[in-house]
Amino acid sequence: MFLNTGLNIGANLGINTTDTKMLFMPQINPKITFGHHNASWSINMVMGCNASVLLWNMGNFDVLIPATMSMTFSKRF
Repeated sequence: MFLNTGLNIGANLGINTTDTKMLFMPQINPKITFGHHNASWSINMVMGCNASVLLWNMGNFDVLIPATMSMTFSKRF
């Protein structure tokens, strides 16, 4: 059995050159993987998320939270 975790944190800054509006976008990307390896097969599951907050001129904001999950079965020969 195994368990792996990871976390990425970042930030983006953008400027609209037409009307000089600013955009600040902090992001957090957690990921967790767990599974089992055997002599001839393995199974694992990966779950991840990309949470982004879009701050438009610090007055209003939007939040995007797409998430993914995948499961893999492998047979060794």
